This record gives sequence, C-alpha cells and structure tokens, in this order.
Amino acid sequence: MKGRKMQRNCLYQVAGDFMIMKLYLKLGNGLNQTTYLHLIFKSLIQVIIKLKKKLENGIFSTYFIGGGLYDQENQKKISKMIDLSDEFSKESQVTYVGKNQKGNKVGRWNIQFKNENVQIILQIICGGGQFSEENSIKIGKWVEVIDNFGAGVGQLKVTYNGEYNYGKKVGMNRNGYR
Repeated sequence: MKGRKMQRNCLYQVAGDFMIMKLYLKLGNGLNQTTYLHLIFKSLIQVIIKLKKKLENGIFSTYFIGGGLYDQENQKKISKMIDLSDEFSKESQVTYVGKNQKGNKVGRWNIQFKNENVQIILQIICGGGQFSEENSIKIGKWVEVIDNFGAGVGQLKVTYNGEYNYGKKVGMNRNGYR
C-alpha cells in the first residue's frame, strides 16, 4: 500500500455471545476492503474479507471474498482458509486455498489466479502443492507463482515447477506463458 491514501472505519454490533465487527478500509486505487470479524460464543473468530470497487454506474463489483475461522484463545487458523497473496491487487488476484490445523498449513493447498477480464479462476495453470500433516512443511510436487503474478496486461505469467523434499526445493524449473 505504498503511497496510497487509506481511510478506516470500524463498526461493532453485539448480540449476547455473538459479536460482529466490520472494518472498512478505503484504498486510494478505488478499491474498498471490508473485513468482517465474527466472534462466535467467545471462542471462535470467523474472518471474511471482501474487496470491492465502485463502478461508474454506481454498482459495486466484488473482486475477492475469502477468510476462515480462528481459535480465539490461541489466535490460530483452524479451518479451510482463503488467503490473499502479499502482492494481491486488481491486476494480480492470487489467492491460496487450503486447510489449517492448530495454526499450521496441512494437506493440499491450491494457488488460484482470477483474471478480471475472463471472470474465471485459473487454478490448473496456477498451482499449489502439499503440506505435511506433522510439521506443516512443503512436500512432493509443487507449482509456485512469482510475486505480482498476472499484474499488467500482456505480462508474462511465471511459475516454478518442481519438488520439495522435507521443505527443501529439489529441481525447480521456470515456466512462462501469457
């Protein structure tokens, strides 16, 4: 968010053991991010993130919906999660989808790329891989994407294919396509 103006607003709603907190974040690039934090029975927190942009006709277009459940006591992810890449933007909509146990990534995680023009999720060409159940390290065959994957019209989209042996890269190959 370097060099961009941001505006924050917060709204709380409490009903018995259930509380909803909405955090609105207006980004300088026309995107509005809404994060919903649901406190459920004082033990779980559900996080839902939406990125929207107001179009010229006044209608909002939703670019991303994601999130998951957190254990409030330990502050750890405990369910299926949809995480944004660090470089997530309108042009580079890369997300990570998978399962967490006790705050660790486990099992199959998919890397997804949504093209704003095509309006489909390109998971097959994007990638992902497997995390070990015991210690949350990458194992087996993986396809990974570079930072800013898909950003910009006509930009080369680069992936790395290879294997992980107990968290260490083994024979990664670079691939590119438009």
